[in-house]
Amino acid sequence: MVTVSGESEEGKKDFTRSGETALHAQTICLDPLNSSNFYVGTTTSIHHYTAESVFPIAGGAARGFEDGIGGAAKFHSLIGLLCPSNGDRMYVADCFNHRIRQIDLKTKSVTTIAGDGTGDTSTGTGVTLYHPRRIVFDRSRSVTPESIVFITAATCLHRLDLATKQLTTCKWSGDHFNPCGIDMTPSGHLIVTCLTAHSIYLYDPTTSTQELLAGDGVGFDPETEQFADGPGSIARFYDPNAAVVVDSEQCVFIADSGNNRLRRMTLPKSLFDTTK
Repeated sequence: MVTVSGESEEGKKDFTRSGETALHAQTICLDPLNSSNFYVGTTTSIHHYTAESVFPIAGGAARGFEDGIGGAAKFHSLIGLLCPSNGDRMYVADCFNHRIRQIDLKTKSVTTIAGDGTGDTSTGTGVTLYHPRRIVFDRSRSVTPESIVFITAATCLHRLDLATKQLTTCKWSGDHFNPCGIDMTPSGHLIVTCLTAHSIYLYDPTTSTQELLAGDGVGFDPETEQFADGPGSIARFYDPNAAVVVDSEQCVFIADSGNNRLRRMTLPKSLFDTTK
């Protein structure tokens, strides 16, 4: 484990990487054109990290909202970043601005594609977009005119059509729904972490149904230990509010933030079947 940028004391800079800082780094995604490079989102900016240096993409030091080019754009708490396989753009969950932003990585132009900033409406649909957190592509994992992204927000799961900019809310039954981490399996199912239920769910976008994978789905109980390894409902989590990553070995990795642990769960083989 090595530090590539940033220091523990707020305001200091890491001069080994062009004097840039990783202050309040909140999210990261790999550069699809070079897996040795990556993008980091902070509270107010996005940078591109390579082996040689750090390059500013958009935003600056000030919180706020503004579409624009490069440093002229403003953000407020970048929680999710997502790049298509061709690496020409980026989608950003701008949490406290209640918006989804798109960045052209060639021109560094930032535009808003969903949300109006109030937390009350979305682009053309009247659907609430409130505190968007993480974003994942549909099963194709590439952007085409018909592609879909799924977005976790403070109280619901959204589906955004990137061609029409139509935002809809996915049906979810039951209480204790406060989704955060999300990823998609090769079969097209979503793995979703739920904060208020302290549990992990499997969601099928084609049938709009969910299944409890791990945790008890009940929520916080002060009389119950909030950490336990084990199968299904035996496992316990505490605020799994960060990243979820599905790998190629039939496993999902979960950042169990409240327990200060990285958890691994083996998934059913059917979730890796791409023939259905």
